Amino acid sequence: MPTRRQLLTGMSALAIAQLAGCGWRGADLRVRLLQGSLPPQLVGAFRREFGDRLDAKIRPVRQLKEIADRLELLHDPSKRSLLQGLLAFGQSPVPADLATLGDFWLTEAIADGLLQPLEVESIPGWERVPEPWQAAVRRDKIGRFAADGNFWGAPYRWGCTAIAYRSDLFADNDLEPPQDWSDLWRPELRDRFSLLNHPREVIGLTLKKLGRSYNTPDLASVPELQTELDALQEQVKFYSSDNYLQPLMLGHTWLAVGWSADFLALRSRYPALKTIMPRSGTALWTETWVQPRSARTEPTKLREEWLGFWWRPDIAARLTELSDAASPVLLALDPEVIPPTVRGESVLYPNTGVLDACEFLSPLTLSARQQYLSQWRQLRERRRA
Repeated sequence: MPTRRQLLTGMSALAIAQLAGCGWRGADLRVRLLQGSLPPQLVGAFRREFGDRLDAKIRPVRQLKEIADRLELLHDPSKRSLLQGLLAFGQSPVPADLATLGDFWLTEAIADGLLQPLEVESIPGWERVPEPWQAAVRRDKIGRFAADGNFWGAPYRWGCTAIAYRSDLFADNDLEPPQDWSDLWRPELRDRFSLLNHPREVIGLTLKKLGRSYNTPDLASVPELQTELDALQEQVKFYSSDNYLQPLMLGHTWLAVGWSADFLALRSRYPALKTIMPRSGTALWTETWVQPRSARTEPTKLREEWLGFWWRPDIAARLTELSDAASPVLLALDPEVIPPTVRGESVLYPNTGVLDACEFLSPLTLSARQQYLSQWRQLRERRRA
């Protein structure tokens, strides 16, 4: 299940999009985002370019403690929806026009009527967003992928589920570096790595190892899955979705499966930490700009300028170079204009063949979700036994 930190990262920006701040009632554009999610140099560049003509209020949130406290609402079964529980706090008559939301949360946000579609096709730069990213935010009215649906988000950053390993420890022990999910089953790595505490991720990477999709709808159609999961269970040291970095840094584990942005944030301080995108493909995620249901419905020039700004080639390159996630626009550009530091990082600028094997996590049917959860519970119960 998603962790407390994941919920904050993926959803708090949408929740606080409803919070008002002094002085922004009359702004031409009101944007809410998490502090640190965008390089300040680029936010400043936007202000310099458009601020003289139009009034843009871009407000990062520094303290999420109050929002985090409201996550306790998750334990109240009377709450109809996770997002509604969050949005019940801090309603404001002056909502943001745009806010940040991860694609994983789009299904619930759309189904609960918390968003309105975006008219992105007419915005300059949308044509540079690769088709898989466009498809990830094209949904029907209940949040399912739909080729004829509306666009509910504007992708501007992405990352993946990645493998990070201590190159120094692998070299000291004369071990070949990992290249794919199958390496997790190597006998010499038993009790040397951690996995995410998430059924879609653990079952998904095992499916990928077997040449199947992360989004396989019927697990019963993969008879060898159980055997592979049992073998993986014997290999893993522990499961965690938010405490896998410190054991890796301390050498308690030699390898970890986690989110690419977490690993990339450490690259300057820990040069021995290497991050790879598995050759057989992995799960992708994207951060998107969304329009809360209560936002102004009339089109505004500055809202379009904000969305298109992040799809400009020069801004896309700088965003990737200055942050721990990549702009999808980079994938459509001439490699010669990509900064060398980005080209050398496979999780920021991956090989085309590897990227083609990757997938966004698609919404599962109720019966499929039950299969994944049942498989997960059985796996974890066997570990405790």
